[in-house]
Amino acid sequence: MTVQCCKCKRFRVDGQWSAPAASLHQGDVSHTYCPVCADETFIELFSAQASRSTAHEALCLREFLGQLAMTA
Repeated sequence: MTVQCCKCKRFRVDGQWSAPAASLHQGDVSHTYCPVCADETFIELFSAQASRSTAHEALCLREFLGQLAMTA
């Protein structure tokens, strides 16, 4: 199964994230976040939620996004 970052559209091939390529887009595609986009998304979400979130919720969100980046 092909794994693609849902934000930057890069593909994970043999554990490495590479630029989008039409030839890699074969069959089923699973979406997740690459490590860079996971960090960026965490920062965006944390910034937007900072006034409403507790530190514990922010840590849980970061852990969740980290798990998304490692699984697919």
